[in-house]
Amino acid sequence: MSNQAANLLNLRKTVQQFRREAAIDRKKVSFVCKELINYCETNKKNDVLVHGFKSQKQNPFREETGCTFF
Repeated sequence: MSNQAANLLNLRKTVQQFRREAAIDRKKVSFVCKELINYCETNKKNDVLVHGFKSQKQNPFREETGCTFF
């Protein structure tokens, strides 16, 4: 394959990629930010990072207590 043919193939692949990217449905950042804020406000009552765990037994990151020998 000549250098020109390889160049042409690369350019075609690039154009195909640009066409795929141009076909993606996009949303405005301001709209998505509002959606994210609404989602966070709606679900914050169930978020353990905001309110913490109801008991330490529910906390998967608690320190394990065990027997220690001195």
